[in-house]
Amino acid sequence: MSRGMLLTSARQQNIQYKDRLNVAAISIPKPIPYQQSTDTFDNVTGIPGVTIFSVGFQNDLNYNRLQLGSPLNLGLGLGGVTRASPPNAATISVRNVLQTGELSVNPTATVFKDGNIKYFTALQFFLGCTDNTGENAANVAMGCGISVTGYDIYGKMVGDASYNYAPATLMQAPMARAVLPSYFVGLQNITFRISTSTITPTETALLLDNVTHINYY
Repeated sequence: MSRGMLLTSARQQNIQYKDRLNVAAISIPKPIPYQQSTDTFDNVTGIPGVTIFSVGFQNDLNYNRLQLGSPLNLGLGLGGVTRASPPNAATISVRNVLQTGELSVNPTATVFKDGNIKYFTALQFFLGCTDNTGENAANVAMGCGISVTGYDIYGKMVGDASYNYAPATLMQAPMARAVLPSYFVGLQNITFRISTSTITPTETALLLDNVTHINYY
């Protein structure tokens, strides 16, 4: 092979190498900022004696369709279920109709991302169930089954999961930890629903605490 041919081959290899570098540089995505948070609801201050009080926003998630359960406003479940992180919890019951306008025999509430984040991943939460027929210390723990459904930023369902709560005592029963499936990613919203109960779903309140999620900005 002549010297000229060697030089031409070297130039071609060099061009191909540069092309590979350019392609690699273009195909590497920029990292998306993210932050993991746990929503304890303990920063929410209710109004004394006002039992219907919305949770509001927590770490860029919208919990406006859930009620506050706290000692201050005599919220649901104080006697029956011990909070994972006292004193507050978020509650779902037939009372949520005041926020959603939708009356259902299976109390349901949805948590949405706010405008500050692109999407979120839901990791885990703690749950407990009580009756919703009394207030504060009058509530007792009870067994229940719930379903959780996730929806992506296009409104498509990514999947659902079911969990059961079976307290060993009627009073001061601990919450149970629920780990969500790995496909609860890229979410726009997540819906919680009371599907079964030792009495009836309409007479049951679902309590949520320490909801852990990763937000992507």
